[in-house]
Amino acid sequence: MSDQPRIALPKNIGQTLKYLDHDDLAALRAAVEDEWARRGNGAATRADALAATAPARSKAGASKLPVGKVSLIKASALSGMKPAAIARTLRLSLAEVNRVLNAERK
Repeated sequence: MSDQPRIALPKNIGQTLKYLDHDDLAALRAAVEDEWARRGNGAATRADALAATAPARSKAGASKLPVGKVSLIKASALSGMKPAAIARTLRLSLAEVNRVLNAERK
């Protein structure tokens, strides 16, 4: 492998992926999973690793939001901000903010 040129990925790969359409993203995912399997890391191992990180997300209802945003919503509410102000500030829907705050209360 050392005689092959190294490919440099963009430093902001997460941001770059946002610009891919659904078909390109699906093709990239399939290629990455194939490469994981070829290298012996196994797709099942990768899926297990992703499943293990899933509980790190917020409780039911807010699973679409990253953990950082969920924490920011909770901290903002604790500091006295109203849900509408939190939604405006974080550019989220009021329903998403309420879902996170209601999940915490339960």
